[in-house]
Amino acid sequence: MNLTSKSDIRDILNNYGLHPNKRLGQNFLVDKNIINIIVDAIEITPDDVILEVGPGLGALTDQIVKHAKYVKAVEKDHGFIPHLTDYFKDNDNFEIINSDILDIPVSQILNDVTKFVSNLPYSCGTRILVDFILANKAPKHIVVMVQLEVAERIIAKENTSNFGLLSLLAGVKYDSEIVKIVSPNCFWPRPDVRSAVVKLVKRETPLLTQNEIKTFRKLTKTAFSQRRKKVSNSLRKILENEVLEKAGINPGQRPEEVNLDQWVALTKSFLERNKENA
Repeated sequence: MNLTSKSDIRDILNNYGLHPNKRLGQNFLVDKNIINIIVDAIEITPDDVILEVGPGLGALTDQIVKHAKYVKAVEKDHGFIPHLTDYFKDNDNFEIINSDILDIPVSQILNDVTKFVSNLPYSCGTRILVDFILANKAPKHIVVMVQLEVAERIIAKENTSNFGLLSLLAGVKYDSEIVKIVSPNCFWPRPDVRSAVVKLVKRETPLLTQNEIKTFRKLTKTAFSQRRKKVSNSLRKILENEVLEKAGINPGQRPEEVNLDQWVALTKSFLERNKENA
């Protein structure tokens, strides 16, 4: 059985009384090269416990279980569970969880996970990614397929239109890159947008602690909610210009003109000032 063959996919769907669910963003990868690129990007070792969200019919899963210590696959659509159970019945290192990933506490699902891989649903992919990035036990590697525009936001640098909250949250803990831009023709059914494989590798030392990240997120979210305003105006209810200047930020700059290191410095400066005033 070839899980990337359109005819085999149709046969599986017919046998189990299934069909692609557009609402859930079910577009099956039918390009083996893309699957191989994703597997290579994960850099699987025999010690890895890998979490996959949305395995679908298991084309990517089929390659991961061959190399990982253990694979946990979370699938929301209960219709796929019988097929996945049957297909992977001989794999002792595979567990299927029939649930919406958003209903599972992040600390619980990531407890022993070393790496995370997913063809993320377009509707809630960014939320899932941010939740995992900010988790106390964030995965060492994250390799996800997302809409191209989301991928560009993840890797964006200052002074670009794509630079924003997602770029900053990812950058605090991870180095990121676009591994491959993926044509809609690599999927069945064919989606209306281009996708991209993004790889995020965890920094040996995050730029901020978990507690500092909470403040970092508050400052950046406030500033980028009014991204056309100067940072001195958007943050005026939170901090003084002196704190901005201490972090090397010109009060006249707009949020997208302030780089990651400056936002990190601002967070530390802000927390130091609050500590002094306490």
